[in-house]
Amino acid sequence: MEPTILAVLAQNAHDVGASDVVACGSTLGNLLRFIRGEDKQFRFLVELIEGAVFFIRRENTPHELIPDVKGYGHSFPEAYTTWDAEVKGSVSHQRVLSYRFGGLGFLVRFEGDGYIEGEDEKGSYIGISKATEGNAKDAVDGLAVALDQSRVAAIAPSTSSELMVSSVGRLINQERIFDLKTRSIRRKEAATFEDTFAEQLPRLWVSQVPKFILAYHDRGIFEDITVKDAREDVKSWERDQADVLSRLAALIHHIVDLVKSRPDGKLELRHVKVGSLEVREQLADAGDALSDAARVLWAKERGTYDGVASERDDLDYGQDDDDDEDAFGWDERSEPDFTACSADDCGYCGRCSY
Repeated sequence: MEPTILAVLAQNAHDVGASDVVACGSTLGNLLRFIRGEDKQFRFLVELIEGAVFFIRRENTPHELIPDVKGYGHSFPEAYTTWDAEVKGSVSHQRVLSYRFGGLGFLVRFEGDGYIEGEDEKGSYIGISKATEGNAKDAVDGLAVALDQSRVAAIAPSTSSELMVSSVGRLINQERIFDLKTRSIRRKEAATFEDTFAEQLPRLWVSQVPKFILAYHDRGIFEDITVKDAREDVKSWERDQADVLSRLAALIHHIVDLVKSRPDGKLELRHVKVGSLEVREQLADAGDALSDAARVLWAKERGTYDGVASERDDLDYGQDDDDDEDAFGWDERSEPDFTACSADDCGYCGRCSY
C-alpha cells in the first residue's frame, strides 16, 4: 500500500484529508462478496493511520505458482495492447481514484487493463470503431496502434528494498479506462452460456471502470470482440443492489469503529465460511502498512502531524458496537490469542508457536 500513498502524495491529485478509508479493489470486492453471500475465502489487515483506516491485502505469496494453467488469457493483451514508451517494462498498471460511499471518503487502488487512445471530449472514438456497432476488427486495430514501436521489454525485478518514485508520462482520464476479459467461444454457446459481463458488474462498480472489452477466441484466434460502454449498466446494477450496498456501507462503518476502538489500531479480518466474518488480532510481526517516513508524509498531508506521527488521539476506547454484531455474523472471539494457527492449517506465516 505504501507505493500507492507515495504516488498519491507526489501527484497531489486527491484530497487525502477527506479520505476515511484507504483500500483496493480486492479488499472492497471481498467485503461486497461477503455481503452478497458468496463462498470465497479471504483475509486482510486493517490499520488506523492518522485517522484513516487502511485495508491491506493479505494474500498468498506472490512467488506461489498455479499449476496446470491453460488458455489464452494473456494472448489478447500481448497482441493488441501496448505500453506507452515512458512505462515500458512495467509489470502492471495501478490506478487510484477517490469517491464517497455511505458517508465515507474512499481512496481506492485498482489495476487497470488499459485505456482507449484517441477519445475526444464528446466521448466518440478517433481511429477506433465501437465493436458493438459490428466492427470488432477496427476496435482491435485501434488498440494495436504503434505496437511494434512500444512492445513491452521483459526486465528483471529489482532486488533493492528502496522505493523510488518517478514522475513520467501523462495522466489518463478515468473515462478512457477499460477492463478486459477473454473467454473461449464455447462459453457463448447455449449449452454452456456464461454471462461474463453481468458477473463483472460488481467489480466495475468498485473501480468505477466505464468500458468493458470481452474477447472470445476459437482455439486461440480472437474474432468475436465487443467494446462496451458499461456506465449505464453499472448505474442500473447499483439501483438494483441498493439493499446490498446499504449493508456494505454499514459493515464498513462497523469495521472503522472496531479498529478505532483497538489500543493498537490494528485488526485482521478473515472470511472462511458463508455468513461469518472473523475479527482477529494481528500477529506482532504482521508489519505496518506504512514505513515511519511515509507515515510522517501522510500525517503532514492530512494536517495531523505534530512531530510524532500517531493516531492515539483518534482512538475511541469507549465505543460499544454490540448492537451491530448479529446482523453481519461477526465472530469477535474472547480468547486471549486470536491468531493461534499453524502454517499447515491456514498458511498465515508459519512463525508462531502453534
